[in-house]
Amino acid sequence: GRCAMAAAGATTGSTHARTRVRPASAMRVLALCVAVCSGLRAPPPRMGLSVGERFPQSALAKCGIKNRPAVVFFYGADDAPTCSTEVDAFNASRINFRRKGFSVVGVRSAEGAVRSSTSALTLVADEGNEIRNELGIKKDFGFLPGRETYLVDREGTVVFVHQNQFNAQSHVNASLDAMRSLPPPPLTLRTALNYAIPWYNPNSIFVYFILIINLLSFIRERQ
Repeated sequence: GRCAMAAAGATTGSTHARTRVRPASAMRVLALCVAVCSGLRAPPPRMGLSVGERFPQSALAKCGIKNRPAVVFFYGADDAPTCSTEVDAFNASRINFRRKGFSVVGVRSAEGAVRSSTSALTLVADEGNEIRNELGIKKDFGFLPGRETYLVDREGTVVFVHQNQFNAQSHVNASLDAMRSLPPPPLTLRTALNYAIPWYNPNSIFVYFILIINLLSFIRERQ
């Protein structure tokens, strides 16, 4: 009986026997797939600017940080979940940056601008993505606006870069660590006020000064 079954298997299963994949062949196919996938793997993304390069002067002017150390973070839109988390995280840590003399500036597309700037956190609407294009910031995966953060010193030189599309908090943590590793800024009136009064803002001080002058003039006229 077993001989008959073996014979039957030899006649009816001959076609299957010819197409059966041997273990060694399967391993070779797997190795080929791994090699192909490794070759197609995307290279690590390049930042728009690298450490040591100069931040464009026109971009510094648009961000209002000429001749001022700053952390500039690029994100997509105010109302996107990860972007909103990043803005809130930078806003929560703004005092730590200000005490080191660093301004905090967020840049997003004009279409994604919903929030307004605060006295300590400046949000810039990038019309036509001019700043992104000038820096050379590419889209992630071909469609997501690149999420990149730069630390810029007083001369406009990039001293730190960070990129992470999905971990918004990492931009704040990495920037704080990098900032703390930098030499302290020269002692000036601005840096002294930044340390003594973390919420100090030159524009706000000027506005208050004008209001006080107008109030004194009003009181003098009434006397």
